[in-house]
Amino acid sequence: MNRKEINKQRRTQWANHIESWSGSGLSQVEYCRKNNLKSSRFTYWKKALAKIKHKPAFIEVPTMKIPTRKAPSQSEPLKLMLDSGMYIEINDGFNQDTLRSIIRTLRDL
Repeated sequence: MNRKEINKQRRTQWANHIESWSGSGLSQVEYCRKNNLKSSRFTYWKKALAKIKHKPAFIEVPTMKIPTRKAPSQSEPLKLMLDSGMYIEINDGFNQDTLRSIIRTLRDL
């Protein structure tokens, strides 16, 4: 028997002990005493097997194409409609101070 098989056999043996203990209603120390096991080894295997049991696994997530809407052309201006029916066309790279000034002026009309 090679080392890998021995380790697998040990893991199985300890997993069986831990499963038996959890259903026995005995404390860990009592179970170990009744089964001639070292309590420290029992604790070691209980923690080691819990890590293996809760070891995160990677799963493949299928991908799919999501249709996207085409963004408006950068050359199309934004149109700001005013209550009076007038509108202001705002192009990319506009000056915010100038726009504020125009809106204030139109409000005062």
